[in-house]
Amino acid sequence: MVGSLDDYRIALDILGDDVDPDKISRMLGAEPTMSHRKGDAIRGADGTFRRHAISGRWSIERSSRDINEPDFGTSLRELLDLMTDNLDIWNRLSDQFDTGLFCGIFLTDSNRGFTISPELMSALSDRNLYLGLDLYGPELPQSKE
Repeated sequence: MVGSLDDYRIALDILGDDVDPDKISRMLGAEPTMSHRKGDAIRGADGTFRRHAISGRWSIERSSRDINEPDFGTSLRELLDLMTDNLDIWNRLSDQFDTGLFCGIFLTDSNRGFTISPELMSALSDRNLYLGLDLYGPELPQSKE
C-alpha cells in the first residue's frame, strides 16, 4: 500500500546571471524565501561568509515541516497560488532565465507515493516550469560479506 510522503521540500527557482530579485518579486507579486544577485556574498545561517554567488537566484519554498501539509500536490498548488497566474509574465521569465521546481522527497519507509493531478501538471507546463525530483530513502543495513 502506498502511504503519504514523510517529508518534502518544494522550491520554485528562477536562476540566471541577470536575475534582479526586486523586479522578479514585482512581476510575480510575491516575495522570495531566498534571493541574491550574481556576485552577492552568500552567508551561512550563522552569518559567516561562505562564497560569492556565481549566478543570480530568486527562490520561494514550501516545506512539509513548515506548513504541516502532508499532501504534496496541495502544497505545490498553494505555492503556485502565491504568485501571478499571468502566463505572459511566466513566458518572459522562462525565456530569460532557468525556471523550474526542485522537489526534495524524504522517505522513512520504502513504500511511499504521491500523485500530481493533470490540472497541476498543466499549470506547471503553462508556466514553462520543469519539475526536478530528488528522492531520499531510508538507510539500508550494510551487508556483511
